[in-house]
Amino acid sequence: MASYKRLLIDGDNLEHIAFHASRGDDEMRAPNGERTGTLYVFLSTLSRIIDQFSPDEVVAAYSFGPSWRTRWYPEYRSARKKRVEKERATDPAAAEQRQEFYDVERPTVRDVVARLGIPQVEAFGLEADDVIAILAESKKLNRDVENIVVSTDGDFVQLAREGKTRIYNPTSDRVVWESSRALYQDGVDEPIAASVFCWYIKRLLIGDPSDSIAGFPGIGAKRAEELVQAWPEFDDCPFTSGWVRAYFRNVLVPKCMEKRRAYEQRLIDEWQERVPVLHRISCLRDWALEERVKGAKHRARSVRRNYVRADKRCEAFGQFINPVYD
Repeated sequence: MASYKRLLIDGDNLEHIAFHASRGDDEMRAPNGERTGTLYVFLSTLSRIIDQFSPDEVVAAYSFGPSWRTRWYPEYRSARKKRVEKERATDPAAAEQRQEFYDVERPTVRDVVARLGIPQVEAFGLEADDVIAILAESKKLNRDVENIVVSTDGDFVQLAREGKTRIYNPTSDRVVWESSRALYQDGVDEPIAASVFCWYIKRLLIGDPSDSIAGFPGIGAKRAEELVQAWPEFDDCPFTSGWVRAYFRNVLVPKCMEKRRAYEQRLIDEWQERVPVLHRISCLRDWALEERVKGAKHRARSVRRNYVRADKRCEAFGQFINPVYD
């Protein structure tokens, strides 16, 4: 059992959860008129999580700059942009509140997080997902450390490692963990997947509507569950493009060839073209091993350096220790 426990907070995710949870209460404002609902819910949620897990350290990760994924997948998160544009046209008051969140509330939240002495880590071009994956996967930073990733983003499930990394959803209050080569979730008796690798393959098949990432047409959760089975040769395999392609070639395609339904025929015809792109933009595990974007390893080293400089393993997190404010 790891002797040191670290919370890796998806800062972007928790900020948006707090914003939407407080959106209906527009009366919670500071004396200067600025909304404080997001800050209140954010700190309340963070305090609850810290009390629940009693970590030795808390780290907040944020996205910085345009995501590198849009270069490889132009449709990336296009649905979110369309929703925001529709909101501006149909509900100006809600759009104004959202803009206040971006312009005022988010900077205030990060200001307070800095006052609490909680390290904040970001790197240009990377999303909070990438930053957390780098910190969780770094061997140098994880000797005798257990990471608990805090986010509602399902992509983080692929980071689960037995005794090393668990995933906590602050909305459902459930933890996902790896045990005995299977994947489990609080409140569910049976494994949610035969392995983390199988879970990831199902994710590739289904896609991720929240990020506008299309999976394979016609394959939903039920059919993906039937197609994706555990195979000994893929136990504990690295999440590299070579292993992912091997699973499609040696396992999925033969199963689809049995009946050749229309949607399975599309998988047979399209997987060699689509899988490399889907894997490139979806994979978080073994982040530094995959050349997802030019200079990937350099960016991984940059994140680790930023983490060290952000006063890692600060024993006084939760204290107002930043000299800028004291």
